[in-house]
Amino acid sequence: MREEDGLKYYPDAQTKKLPYYAQFFNTAEMDSTFYEKFYMYMSKDTFTAMNRATPANFQFFVKAPETVTHDNRLDVNKEAMTLLNQFLEKISPLKYANKLGEVPVLSNCHQVLQLKNFRTQKIT
Repeated sequence: MREEDGLKYYPDAQTKKLPYYAQFFNTAEMDSTFYEKFYMYMSKDTFTAMNRATPANFQFFVKAPETVTHDNRLDVNKEAMTLLNQFLEKISPLKYANKLGEVPVLSNCHQVLQLKNFRTQKIT
C-alpha cells in the first residue's frame, strides 16, 4: 500500500480506525484489554460494536487482563477464575460471531509460567 497508489495506511482523524483497518487486514491483536486503565471502560457493548465494525472473516486476538495474569498470577485460590470468567463473558460477542482467535491470549506470563512453578516434588 503506497500513498502514490491512492491508498493511505493511516486514515485521517475523522475516519473510524477499525473499519478502515479491516479493509486491508483480517486480524488484530488487542492489547488494550490487558491494561486495567483501558479495560475498565470496556463493556460487552464494546465488543458488539467491534463485531459490527468488521467483516465476517475478521479475527481478534484478545489479551487477557493483567488482573488475571499478573495481579492474581492465574491463581485459582485468588479471584483469577472469577475475573477470567468475567473477561470471557465481556468478549463473548466476538466468540458468538466466530471472530475470536485463541482465547485468551495469556501474554507476559513469564513470571507465572516458569518451569520451576510446574516441577513436582521428588519422591524418595
